[in-house]
Amino acid sequence: MQTQSNWCWAATSTSVSHFHWFWSTWTQCRLANGELGHSDCCNSPVPSACNVPWYLDKALTRTHNFVSIIGQQASFQQVREEIDAGRPVSARIGWSGGGGHFMVIYGYSRFLGMEYFDIDDPIYGKSHLAVSDFANNYQGSGTWTHTYFTKSYFKMPIKYLLLAEPILQRIREARPLLKLKQGSQATQTASEPGLSHDFAEDSHVAVGMAHRIFSVGLDALLGRNELAPQSVGLRVYESVGQKLTAFFDVSEEEQPRLLQMSAAGEPLELFTRGPHRSIGGARPERS
Repeated sequence: MQTQSNWCWAATSTSVSHFHWFWSTWTQCRLANGELGHSDCCNSPVPSACNVPWYLDKALTRTHNFVSIIGQQASFQQVREEIDAGRPVSARIGWSGGGGHFMVIYGYSRFLGMEYFDIDDPIYGKSHLAVSDFANNYQGSGTWTHTYFTKSYFKMPIKYLLLAEPILQRIREARPLLKLKQGSQATQTASEPGLSHDFAEDSHVAVGMAHRIFSVGLDALLGRNELAPQSVGLRVYESVGQKLTAFFDVSEEEQPRLLQMSAAGEPLELFTRGPHRSIGGARPERS
């Protein structure tokens, strides 16, 4: 929910940022400071100069989630494609008495021939509305005027690396222990979710796809500073065909150390999620 009466733009853009990246450090007041050129928008009480309407496309650009804007309503199919690709769509509502309001479309459905959107409004909360009502009669006096397409953003992009022989050797030495551990877990809790019990035989395994892993301080996560993440090692994946089956975290020292290893399903599934595409183009509006 928006924390100030005119901060629908800040609430919507920070909500989109946190949807796309769980560890996003953006807050409504930090975004207001950045966009409005202030340093006191996080004070209590919030100065009136901070509580003003602003442009959603500019706010989304600052959080690195903006793709494009169209000065019209998007079709149900356009919204459906974005939602299916994991990208919420933002919308501007213009009120009949003047002014506007921003919110997020995060879901859709069809029932008995009717089309519906799931709306997350920073004032009115979540609702499930017929597309026709949202587009032309929102809250009794609103019309959908602009559509904003978003994208994911990661501060720590994945870069694949070639592995030195000492790192590969350390993984070869550790792999039998992980195989033994998985076999023991499968025996004890064969139905436990998230575990990959079909640990692959050595002859079918490929090891080598890797990227750096980083440590982020608590102050950075809380937005108290902008310190760069620190590299702590490499995450090396093993695979069978196109399926990831385990990962090994290894230090980059002259004599590499094994930091951790796992064949659990959840982190492997997170890694397999990839980027998508987007569309658009039009004049921005301030609400």
